[in-house]
Amino acid sequence: MNKNINSKFYDIKGFEPSEMIEVVLKSREIPKKLILVGELTGVSYMSDRSGKMEEYMHFFGVNEDTGRKKGKKPILATDETGKLLFIVDGTFKVTDRGIVG
Repeated sequence: MNKNINSKFYDIKGFEPSEMIEVVLKSREIPKKLILVGELTGVSYMSDRSGKMEEYMHFFGVNEDTGRKKGKKPILATDETGKLLFIVDGTFKVTDRGIVG
């Protein structure tokens, strides 16, 4: 695997997974036309942030401590082929703690 890509992944994300995945860089542009799938309410993903592989669930637009509405939910969209998904807009960011906001 390209070590330069790994270091860029580490620098951008702020954390280093114990097992890096193969990153394939392809020249892609966001299509001028996206098709709305719907409002994204949550996402489930596997990560080894804590040193072992665990599943995490993040709900968008909800304060995880109080359960109250918070921020703007992102939109899930696809291209005209239906083969690519895009997360558009929303009030969140990815940090070393995972998805927050």
